Amino acid sequence: MPIDVDEPQRLREIAAATVRVAQESGPRSVTIRAVAKEMGGSTALITNYVPSRGALMINAFKIHNQLWQEDLDEHIRGLTGIPRLRALVEWHCTRDDTDDVLRRLWIEMLAVIQTLPDDLTEASYRHSRNAYATIANAMVDVELPDLAADMLFLIIRGYFVASIEDPATWPPERAAVAALRAVDLLLAAR
Repeated sequence: MPIDVDEPQRLREIAAATVRVAQESGPRSVTIRAVAKEMGGSTALITNYVPSRGALMINAFKIHNQLWQEDLDEHIRGLTGIPRLRALVEWHCTRDDTDDVLRRLWIEMLAVIQTLPDDLTEASYRHSRNAYATIANAMVDVELPDLAADMLFLIIRGYFVASIEDPATWPPERAAVAALRAVDLLLAAR
């Protein structure tokens, strides 16, 4: 008789194991075999739910994106207008150990994105579009043009890379000061 498995729970477990492997050994070490070993099972434990290395990274992103969205929603709850925009920018300029490892996985995934199947590539693009839409919606609330959302999105994405490339030079506080100054300049120019 087949074992009844809660698929969403299994995908969360796989995502957590993927992050642990990347934390312990770096993003290049994330493989189906390594994640299966981390979970104490065979590769079939993984491939029944996540068919490839790229899918492992996308799964980790999808699961953590839900957690990030919940955290962001809580951070900006009840805020409107400029305070909401500023809180949104501040939140994007924070990081913890999980954020760091997921950003490293993101960079690793970007390096191979053109080799991923279309459905996985689309999942990655959807994550990016959702992040952009959150920023663009905040810009609409304060009557800033789409170009302002483009600029702020690129600043935040640049911080993600800089925080991995040289974390000592780009701590969250420094990034937040720079990004909030950009918000102030955009608001002054409207």
